[in-house]
Amino acid sequence: MNTGFQKGKKIIETLKDNGYEAYFVGGYVRDFLLKRKTNDIDIATSAKPEQVQEIFPKVIPVGIEHGTVIVRMQGESFEVTTFREESSYSDFRHPDQVQFVHEIEKDLSRRDFTMNAIAMDETGNLFDPFNGQADLTNQQIRTVREPSLRFQEDPLRIMRAARFVSQLGFHVEPNSKKAMKEYGPLLANISIERIVQEFEKLLAGRFVERGLQLFFETRLASQIPVIQESGNIQDRIRALSKPLGHIRELLTLCHFLDDTIGIRVFGQKWKLSRHTQREAEQLVTATYYFQEHGLDAWMIYQLPASLDESFIRVLDVLNNHTISLDSVLEIRRQLPIKERKQLSINGTDLASWFPQKQKGPWIGMWTEAIEHAVVIGKQRNDKKKIKEWVLSHGEHPPTNY
Repeated sequence: MNTGFQKGKKIIETLKDNGYEAYFVGGYVRDFLLKRKTNDIDIATSAKPEQVQEIFPKVIPVGIEHGTVIVRMQGESFEVTTFREESSYSDFRHPDQVQFVHEIEKDLSRRDFTMNAIAMDETGNLFDPFNGQADLTNQQIRTVREPSLRFQEDPLRIMRAARFVSQLGFHVEPNSKKAMKEYGPLLANISIERIVQEFEKLLAGRFVERGLQLFFETRLASQIPVIQESGNIQDRIRALSKPLGHIRELLTLCHFLDDTIGIRVFGQKWKLSRHTQREAEQLVTATYYFQEHGLDAWMIYQLPASLDESFIRVLDVLNNHTISLDSVLEIRRQLPIKERKQLSINGTDLASWFPQKQKGPWIGMWTEAIEHAVVIGKQRNDKKKIKEWVLSHGEHPPTNY
């Protein structure tokens, strides 16, 4: 057992010592039974939030109105939620009313899929009123009780079903699959940010082909802005056979498939952060450069190291061109400088070398020329040598770099 389990076990034992029921629940139990690694450990208990706060010294009341608090245990955070029943979902996300209950079965009955509705005590004993273990054995995704009810409560569960297919390689049982198609249009009531988060996880799944097959079979593509409008993008996504690691990679691929839809269109309609859009733009620039010049020091220097793996995946999908991360890292390791501020000269130096010339854009042009020469190994990052090279060209930097 990992340290997270041991700390979670201690929380459960402490709650039980104080007279309450408590169990591991949700995705942690599912992944534990599937022998998959997981970091998030959720605990359900009959104790109310204020009672949990009395028992543990470090408690963060993150969602106390819905019965959820964070218990800090030896440097780790654990979400602890009171057993509850929920009423209707007028906003398709949050229940209109939450009622705390004393029975774990009532709590499990509100969950989305049977595989996520299994409780486990601190000794490993399971409480499985909806036969989630059987569905795990049969590699089947099935809603808890009636699928129409589950999907109308929170239509994002439809996307979650497709995402779980991609992650686990399971199939969706027929009634749940039929309801996915029927209630897919309800995704119009869900914020695009939440939909994109699930779609990103779907694209990153080990069994992405299966997830996307279900995604198109149930007509979910017609519910997502931008995708619904472009047949080229739908065809590319449909043909995707390898996982993507981040939504920025999809934006990059789409740029090369339909140039009428720019990255900023995705950014606007999907409400993506400016940072994500900028990363996609950097991947586009790197891909264009690679297609013309191949893998070299200047390309790697300009590409942030955090995008190395994304760049490799984009090339693999776009051009079926595989390059190894080791080759990228080796070029990066040998770079003489990692960023411009490591140059041995600056704008003040350049201005002093041409005292008769007014300051202006030429300083930036010369700085970039020097930067390029140093990165590709044409010039040493030595102030004296750089000065000699600059003065040998006169006032104008070389343009063939």
